[in-house]
Amino acid sequence: MWKHLVMETVRTGRSPSALGEQLAPVLLRMRRARVEPVCQVTMSVPTDDVDATFGAARTEALRWMQERAGRRLPAEAWDGGSFDLADIGAPRTEATFLEEIGYWAGRVDAVDATAPERSWTTETAVVEVAGTIRFGARLTCVVRGESEPFVPSVPGPVKQVVDGCGGVLDGRSIGGGPWLVDTPEEAFRLVEFMSSPDRQCDVLAISTRGSSDDPDATLIQARSVFERTIGAAHVVVVTATGNYALTELVGKELSVFRQAVRTYRPGFDPEGAAPREHPLALGMRIADWPGGPSGFEDFLVANCLRGTVDRPDRERLLPSYVAIKQAAQKLRKKTAAAGSITDSERVAVLENEELRRDNQDYEALLEIAEEELSQVRDERDAARGEIWRLKNRVEYLERQDVRGPVAEDEIPDAFDDLERWAARHLAGKVTLTGRAIRAAKDSPFEDARLAYRALLILRDCYVPMRREGGLDLKEAYRKALEKEALQEQPTFAGTRSGEHGDVYFVRHGGRRRELDLHLKGSDSRDPRFGFRLYFFWDSENEEVVVGSLPNHLRTRIT
Repeated sequence: MWKHLVMETVRTGRSPSALGEQLAPVLLRMRRARVEPVCQVTMSVPTDDVDATFGAARTEALRWMQERAGRRLPAEAWDGGSFDLADIGAPRTEATFLEEIGYWAGRVDAVDATAPERSWTTETAVVEVAGTIRFGARLTCVVRGESEPFVPSVPGPVKQVVDGCGGVLDGRSIGGGPWLVDTPEEAFRLVEFMSSPDRQCDVLAISTRGSSDDPDATLIQARSVFERTIGAAHVVVVTATGNYALTELVGKELSVFRQAVRTYRPGFDPEGAAPREHPLALGMRIADWPGGPSGFEDFLVANCLRGTVDRPDRERLLPSYVAIKQAAQKLRKKTAAAGSITDSERVAVLENEELRRDNQDYEALLEIAEEELSQVRDERDAARGEIWRLKNRVEYLERQDVRGPVAEDEIPDAFDDLERWAARHLAGKVTLTGRAIRAAKDSPFEDARLAYRALLILRDCYVPMRREGGLDLKEAYRKALEKEALQEQPTFAGTRSGEHGDVYFVRHGGRRRELDLHLKGSDSRDPRFGFRLYFFWDSENEEVVVGSLPNHLRTRIT
């Protein structure tokens, strides 16, 4: 290090202290580390022979550990005993067996091959409880410094155990693929299962297109979601026939339809559940999600898996490997006091006392951090619930609005009062940016009433179509545009949008958003007659955001 600094000083003429100041932020990032729990799975393994199933589940976990470690495990590993591999340059791989209580636990630490500043810890456990076999796995990410975002995943050993031994989650067998609900009988079984007070995991219900009974007619890939959440959630495909029966049982507000996806949280009650407690993503919102349906799939998986580590009882369900190792050390220490272990084993117990104290300090800090994080999440969920309540209240008041449609004499023939008019007539459905209001006021466009009518079409036809979906609303929107001789078309999205700097982008909600759609009227290049209204659909707030009107934005031609 010092040799490098001297050579750099000679080359650049800068002092080592100046270089040290430049390196300080880098060194700080290298030292800082974050521990992020990613996913936790606990499930039962079906068995007719407890000892044989215990050994089979442990073997499947060891096979995965050996593949991850990149080397052969020692003989005592396959015999079910404890071992610890800590070779330089290789992933730390170890396991502990508490024969007294029938508990085996394993752990593998590995550096991310694509991001060296990131490492992963995978913990597994097999335990016998009252004649049943339980299997658990936890994935934790440790990041030092800065790291690119990642999509969470279920720990690898879970699928290995399910494929090799089977798995039971919330009393229901998993493996083989998503649960297909395509008959009234299956719909009844689904509602019965979702209503069980013993259910602990989410049900991800994915519906098919319109009147289709084809289980592949979904926007997101149900099979992919199933494999990415196996052991952490129940993935269900609801066909049109299944949806009809499901709606009869739980009502439209709690059903899932038209390629939508609903997450049924634990504690579902078909008689008294609030729809917001079991979030629904409509098909059109999924199609418009950043990254499209695959982007929504990533979001759905990440949201589901995050819930598995947000639970306050996760340590009780699956004690950490450190806790199991400490328990084993205590048992060995008691045995050592009785004089039945060797001197070398007694030394190992003493050497681990310091490690135990360090781990206790770490666990205490982690517990405080998790309590603070849990409080923040509770406040966030409460805020989301209040937003949902207010939004529904606004929609109710809009439906009760005695003013009805905007009368012709309420449509101005100039843009002088556009901002106030929009606040009165468009609030909650169409938002005009400051840039759009300025552009309108500076425009020589002569048919201002057309621009106002276009805004009302967005309010009365486009927004309901996007929020609720359906062919009827889509047709109403088409006819409204046709009446005004308007067309909806994409703007220069994708690579061409960047050719004009920020012209086709606006800042909204703290983000840079693309004006990817526009309403098109006259093609005249004379700004007095040519009409364009540029906008995008804000899927988070379910409203239209208008970025510019009433004239053309710059293109290659202009």
